[in-house]
Amino acid sequence: MLRLLYTCEPKDEQGEKMNNSKARNAVLRWAYSALLVVLASCAGAADWPQWLGPDRDGVAPAGTALHPWGDGGPREVWRVNGGGGHAGMAIAGGRLFTAYISGDAEWAVALDAASGKTLWRAELGPVFHENMGGPGPRSTPTVDGDVVYVVGAQGNLHALNTADGKGLWQVDYKERFGSKLPPFGFAGSPLIEGDLLVVEVGGGAGTQVAALDKSSGKTVWTGGDDKAGYASPVALDLDGQRQVAVFGGTGVAGLDFKDGKVLWKHPWKTSYDISAATPVRVGSEKLFISTGYDTGGALIDLATGKPEEVWKNRELRNHFATSIAYDGYLYGFDESTLKCIDPKDGSRVWRQRGFGKGTLIVAGGYLVVLGDKGKLALAAATPTGYKEAAEVQVLGGRCWVVPSVAGSRLFVRDDQEIVCLDLSAASQGDNGE
Repeated sequence: MLRLLYTCEPKDEQGEKMNNSKARNAVLRWAYSALLVVLASCAGAADWPQWLGPDRDGVAPAGTALHPWGDGGPREVWRVNGGGGHAGMAIAGGRLFTAYISGDAEWAVALDAASGKTLWRAELGPVFHENMGGPGPRSTPTVDGDVVYVVGAQGNLHALNTADGKGLWQVDYKERFGSKLPPFGFAGSPLIEGDLLVVEVGGGAGTQVAALDKSSGKTVWTGGDDKAGYASPVALDLDGQRQVAVFGGTGVAGLDFKDGKVLWKHPWKTSYDISAATPVRVGSEKLFISTGYDTGGALIDLATGKPEEVWKNRELRNHFATSIAYDGYLYGFDESTLKCIDPKDGSRVWRQRGFGKGTLIVAGGYLVVLGDKGKLALAAATPTGYKEAAEVQVLGGRCWVVPSVAGSRLFVRDDQEIVCLDLSAASQGDNGE
């Protein structure tokens, strides 16, 4: 590129030919500016490689730009049959990875993110059947380099090649760890930490959590004594110690990434021992946990290494959708009401009905809210009130899957279809804005 530029005759602001030094400096300034543009573009097109995005917190990377649509609605890029189940969507390397039911089996699937075309499928195991939540897989795939890790609802963990779906290794939770199938199936999404793949397997005393060698599937350590919950593990840095927080059936605990030793535990009891929402990091030393069934939520301070409740109330009862901490506030679903909560004292800031038991993420300064019957909305992520910028009915089935975003593309699904929407500025201009 630079050689081509030097074949020109650069001129200064007065139109005079520059000497070699001035020309070289001008070219370098131009190249640097162009590089910044390219880097900004790449940042905006960042992947969503796992449960709740790159940082596992439901907040899209800086540079993600979404734009409200006009009366014509958002531009639909593609819509395909997605099969049954509630598995989330990971986007990496131009591909979308998820899982669904087809026939009498659960399948991991890779789609071309640009067209929706199925690139490959890999069988995970038999279909898990359950009446309240419905059948099918519940876990979001995790992509790490050229490997995608997928868990079927029966507890079958598969490491697959992202290019062709070829199986690299697999682990059956029940066979290896003596795990008991939870009433609503295995739902936790795998967590990558260095060379480890961390999963909640619910094997009983000493085997609640397992850390596997991500290359071979061999067990490195197990730890924790709780029964399996339905939440996904999340990594924490507390006082210089790297640990994993896991929300089990009867409490939340922190385990040392090195050996699985339980560092702390905080009891949390619900009517049915159901913990589905992932623990939410608030600041550097606090966790927000929440469950439905009229239990509520609590902010836990871990600064001293011993968990202490800062507050506990029933303002934000997360049935299954994880709340999002963003710009000093918590946004989430209190059963079927969307709310903004001040994490300092747990007080309600605002509330909005009309979505049922929906899900949400934050992207480009917007709350991206998907109702349980397919209503999609963009609303300003602000504590000053619910300020909706756009709304559309985008799906018609049961929507229990949190949206995913990559660049200006938004991906949503229900238990029947997967849809890709273009929310770029240029696309919305086509709709009359």
